Amino acid sequence: MKRINNIFQKYISPLKTNKFIKNTFSLFSGSFVSQLIFLVFTPLITRIFSPSEMGEYAVFLSLSTIITIFSTLRFEDAILLAKSKRDSQSLAIISLISSIFVIILLFVVIFFLEDKISQILNINSEILFLICISGFTLSLRETLINLLMKNNDFSKVAINKAQNALGINSLQYFSKSILGFSMLSFSKVIIDIISLIPLFFTYFSKSSIQLKDFLYFKLKKIAKIYRNFPLYNFPSALINIISQNLPLLFISTFYSIELAGFFSLATRVLRLPVELISNSVRKVYYNEASNLQENKLEMFSLYKKVTGILFIIFIPIFLIIFFAGEEIFSIILGNEWSKSGQISRLLILWFLMLFINAPSIVSFNILGKQKVLFYFEIISLLTRFLALYSGYYFYNSFEYSLLLFTGGSVIINLLIIIYIYNQLRR
Repeated sequence: MKRINNIFQKYISPLKTNKFIKNTFSLFSGSFVSQLIFLVFTPLITRIFSPSEMGEYAVFLSLSTIITIFSTLRFEDAILLAKSKRDSQSLAIISLISSIFVIILLFVVIFFLEDKISQILNINSEILFLICISGFTLSLRETLINLLMKNNDFSKVAINKAQNALGINSLQYFSKSILGFSMLSFSKVIIDIISLIPLFFTYFSKSSIQLKDFLYFKLKKIAKIYRNFPLYNFPSALINIISQNLPLLFISTFYSIELAGFFSLATRVLRLPVELISNSVRKVYYNEASNLQENKLEMFSLYKKVTGILFIIFIPIFLIIFFAGEEIFSIILGNEWSKSGQISRLLILWFLMLFINAPSIVSFNILGKQKVLFYFEIISLLTRFLALYSGYYFYNSFEYSLLLFTGGSVIINLLIIIYIYNQLRR
């Protein structure tokens, strides 16, 4: 009994007081519940929505995410590095102003080019305005979440994430199964707007703002201090998110919206461990490593440890998908979706790299190497597009396009990890 107690005191008890582990677990729990909700609803949703409907929804999600990155100029990412609460609030206001301006501009563009854009992407024209609203809502959501994390309110973020997932999936399923309405995109917009309310009240219940801190010249001063984010981090993040969503948009444009639906489901399932574990670790690593930026030795140790653990965690996932992906998709989601299982095998190496490179990507911000990351992202975007187009042009093959895309993505991500490793080791 005494030996068990000693083991508890030595290994288990410190976990309760370790801030990194505690915060990671908070975000992990929210992501876990969110993805559990997705797992529960996915077999139901795939039986009432067609691959074409899922493909259109996937295009909606992709464009909304791209708009989110574009609208904030990445000032919301600087919130976690802000030296004071007032600076973080100023960055949030700058992000909001930027988002409003970008969304108004996009509404004007869509008003004049609605039919042409919808024809290129093979989606209904009505969905384009919803994409803009969704992009603006998501930008507000990311800003509020970063403000809460700056205050170490990780548990509130986790709870909101779970509630958001439950609301979206429930409304999507019941609106179709009971009312007969296909509301995949509209359901997400409605629930995302509602989920902003608790985030807003949670933050401002503990924080006050002084309007005098948000005068033009003060905001201009803050924007200048964190100018590397719009100058380097924003273009890099924008190119990265376009690269991540390039296959879906390419498939929708050059192949078919139905194949885009199969592809989207495969990526949603493969993205589960990324959303559940890797992104939660990434956000906490960003917060912790930011505090260690003056001590590269400790930051290097944390980087190696986190990257290594992520790699080990993903190995069983890789083996399961590679050897039994098609069977798993058919059994759980229905025979109609076996194609998604085949696609998952072609993409699994790409998702391995996405999973383990999370600490590397955020380390560029901490080290002030946004410019280098920008160059990496340009090369990545060009490589991925050429890979996808080569499969289409030379073979007219959806599968060849994906294989070439995966190969190019793996090489680029390996180079990124090697670069950060060498930077931190110095």
